[in-house]
Amino acid sequence: MRGRSLNTKIVTLLIAALGACQVVTLVAVLVATHRSVRADLERELQTADTAFAQLFEQRYLQQLESVDVLAADFGFKRAAASGDAPTIASALGNHAARAEAALAVLVDPAGAVIAASGADPALFDSPGWQGLVQNAREHDIDARTLAVGGRAYQLVAVPVQAPQRIAWLVMGFHVDDALARRFRDLTGREISFVSGGEVPAVVGSTLPPAARGDLPATLVTAPVDGTRALYLDGDDWLTRVRPLDARDGAVIAVLQESLSRALAPYHELSLRLALLFVVALGAASAAGIAVTRGITRPLRSLMNAAARIGEGHYGTPIAVEADDEVGRLAATLDSMQSEIGERENRIIHQAHHDELTGLPNRRLAVERLHGAIARAAGRPFTVAQIDLARFKHINDTFGHHVGDVVLEETARRLVGALRPGDTVARLGGDDFFVILEDCVLEAGLAVIESLRTILGQAVSLDGMQVSPDFRIGIATCPEHGDDPAALMRRAEIALYDAKDSHRRTVVYASGRDDDHLRQLAIVSDLPGALERGEVSLHYQPKISFVDGRAHHAEALVRWTHPEFGFMPPDEFIQVLEESGNIGLLTEWVITTAIAQIRAWADDGLDIGVGINLSAMDLLDLELPERLVAHVEAAGLRRRQLILEITESAVMRDPQTAVDVLGRLREAGFRLAIDDFGTGYSSLAQLKRLPVDELKIDKSFVLNLREDGDDATIVRSTIDLAHSMGLAVTAEGVETAACYALLQSYGCDVAQGYLIARPLPAADLEAWLRAMNARGGAFLVRAA
Repeated sequence: MRGRSLNTKIVTLLIAALGACQVVTLVAVLVATHRSVRADLERELQTADTAFAQLFEQRYLQQLESVDVLAADFGFKRAAASGDAPTIASALGNHAARAEAALAVLVDPAGAVIAASGADPALFDSPGWQGLVQNAREHDIDARTLAVGGRAYQLVAVPVQAPQRIAWLVMGFHVDDALARRFRDLTGREISFVSGGEVPAVVGSTLPPAARGDLPATLVTAPVDGTRALYLDGDDWLTRVRPLDARDGAVIAVLQESLSRALAPYHELSLRLALLFVVALGAASAAGIAVTRGITRPLRSLMNAAARIGEGHYGTPIAVEADDEVGRLAATLDSMQSEIGERENRIIHQAHHDELTGLPNRRLAVERLHGAIARAAGRPFTVAQIDLARFKHINDTFGHHVGDVVLEETARRLVGALRPGDTVARLGGDDFFVILEDCVLEAGLAVIESLRTILGQAVSLDGMQVSPDFRIGIATCPEHGDDPAALMRRAEIALYDAKDSHRRTVVYASGRDDDHLRQLAIVSDLPGALERGEVSLHYQPKISFVDGRAHHAEALVRWTHPEFGFMPPDEFIQVLEESGNIGLLTEWVITTAIAQIRAWADDGLDIGVGINLSAMDLLDLELPERLVAHVEAAGLRRRQLILEITESAVMRDPQTAVDVLGRLREAGFRLAIDDFGTGYSSLAQLKRLPVDELKIDKSFVLNLREDGDDATIVRSTIDLAHSMGLAVTAEGVETAACYALLQSYGCDVAQGYLIARPLPAADLEAWLRAMNARGGAFLVRAA
């Protein structure tokens, strides 16, 4: 600077100093911005990673809840216990569709597949599948993520208890592009799912195609923990890698964000700062210093704000009052922290609430029930589980959209009808749960009745009127339980009782836990009981009034349970009919009775057997062919079998029953109406039935001599049957006087304790031989 004035030197030095300061400031701002953006992006990725983990866990819990719904379904457990393959397959397919699952599999205790819906056979040969089954067998419940055949699945396995463990239910949910888009919408970050192995493959991603193609190769050396920069399709991406299954890392989730995209909003700021630098060079030193101070001060505030955001504090506004680039940067950061806070609040809300109705979910309902029990401190209050009856019919008839509207309207009506302090939750599917605090049973019943009236009002939608119906199970604390699990279970048992008894509202009855477990045991123990010989047939002979001989005997089932002892047939037969497992018992009775007829014939005894058929048996269109095959295989005459049915069984589905009965009659089997007079069929219906015989119920026969009305009914029934060409058997014949009256009325066959009690096969054989030794005819001693 030789030859220049001091002023010039000072100005030059000042300008140089100002220029150097501005350069340093500009570089510092750019570097700090870059670092801040990267640090913020890393923190956001870490937050998104945490949110992803929570959402993935929430998704697992929702999947587990969906799987538990089917595993806990009473009908499904009965089907699984009995090995009813069509029912199992139907239930798997239907529930997988409702739960948006890709596949559903039922696995037996040995690990073999019982039934599957939507599953790739290659899945069952994969080590991951074997590990899932093995771990489920050891720990009851297991979940893991597997990749098979270019697809990835999130698998959830739960036990099916009836009450012992009888199988495991496994459901698989796609891990694909759709799932990646869903998590991107929730976390705000690009997400990819990559399968492991020697050649990694992207199974789901929200990245552009080119970047998606570069991802597998760059992940080979990527660390599992921490944030790493990857170069994809000419751009730097910050990523975090998270194994979806900590045990083997077969599928990993990669959260990504483009660094250049994150820095894009700051490019304009960089240009403006450069312009500010040029202007400042021409200004005086004081102006330059003032400008420098004016820039660095708000930047320091922004850096402090960024540090607060990184620590998770989103509530403090960024106080930078400026109308320039720094001010807009402050506004951007302020908006960003608000959005992050709102996103975290949404994640927390979604983890505890039902997505469709906005009501608390099962998890939050349990928490609130814990709180209600603690607040009650021993004072009674009421809970109720509410089921939307015929919801499947609504979905099938009107569509799932209408079903969703009905659920939403039900939730709205429940919330509107209850007090602000009460809890309404949706447990899943069409089940709701209500907690009525400070509400004893009597008051609770009044509230529930008003709820049922409100809920039963028609729902209007697009000109349609949908009239929902509800079943409600009620329990009270502490009478029926003082912990959430017991109260919810007993409310559910009361709900089942309401469904079974066709009542709208049922209060839990003490001891129903034992009844429920007993019914489950009956269904699950039947196959083993048949194999172990705990179930047997007794035979009660029937005597012809014409010749006094026993041409047939009725086969009656007896079950001596190792735990429950002798069980009345009415009990276990009803349970098996309601659970859809009666077919297994019927098939055993048919094969056992036919084998016994064959054995008697080989020993020189010519006697037929009557077999009882249930309502479910009359809906089995393959029954006639199976019976023909059994009889022909044994070399018997078809008329040696009398198939006995009740009026109520026919009325379950008259058209199908008449069709099956007609085919049985055409095949040559004898048909009898059992317990005639106790059902509700009309004479017109009776005329349609292709039967050979009426069996008058013992309730009309036991007091035949003393009750004139019974005598009139029996005589009229015999005359009516004969006019229709039907033979008549009287049940419950216990006295010689009754026998004589029936003979005088023209009755054809007698059955009852006067003749013989139900006998084991060997005892009946001895009885028959003793009667043959006396001339072959039954002799009645005078009363």
